[in-house]
Amino acid sequence: MISQTIGFASAIAVGDLGFSAFLQLGAHTFIAFLCSWMLKLSFPWRLFNLLLPLLISIFTSVLIPNSVLAILAVLILLVYIPTFWTRVPFYPTSTQMYDVVLSQIPDDRVLSFLDLGSGFSSMLFFLARERPNVNFLGVEIGPLPFLLSWLRVRISGLKNLQTSYKNFWQVDFSQFDMIYAFLAPGPMPALWEKCKKEMKPESVLFVNSFPVPAPHDMEFHVDDRRKTILYVYKNPSEAVYKNP
Repeated sequence: MISQTIGFASAIAVGDLGFSAFLQLGAHTFIAFLCSWMLKLSFPWRLFNLLLPLLISIFTSVLIPNSVLAILAVLILLVYIPTFWTRVPFYPTSTQMYDVVLSQIPDDRVLSFLDLGSGFSSMLFFLARERPNVNFLGVEIGPLPFLLSWLRVRISGLKNLQTSYKNFWQVDFSQFDMIYAFLAPGPMPALWEKCKKEMKPESVLFVNSFPVPAPHDMEFHVDDRRKTILYVYKNPSEAVYKNP
């Protein structure tokens, strides 16, 4: 939001100097991207700031009814609005990662699994069908992703999958055997502290792409477009004693 505001102000300044609309767009794009880089935002946010001015320009230059634009804007807002205060962009887990996570979930005993920021819950639906012995919970604060996930759960009839409209910082991690996080670099140190304090013995933390500040027990390189890595941390609660 800050990046776009500064970029927009730069575009106005360029226009006041008599330059063309094309140069105004270029100034907006460059300054917004530069600010996002200086703020050390994650790559998805930098890309978002780079493309947003161009997308707005395209939408406003095409004869699209205002009502359609308004609906699109509301839908986008309902997906991305939590990003403005969490600094965690909506970025779904790749389907290739599903199988890697599945391979780490035992199929011979009852367990509980928590997904922090589950989005549209696509991975959880896959896991819940493959591991009926595990109870899955996804927590999400994006209004639209949560609503669609909640409806999908009701329609699917899966008994071992639930979704909750809740900030994961308010969830008691001691209730779960496994926790999965695909967030952003910013919150990872605080997440690790919460895991050390609350996760029970013998529990496991799975982290997609953005590791916590501690040695991991295993890592899996996933052959997807982003070349993501799954980091596995066993017994996070014991790290309290290893790393006081």
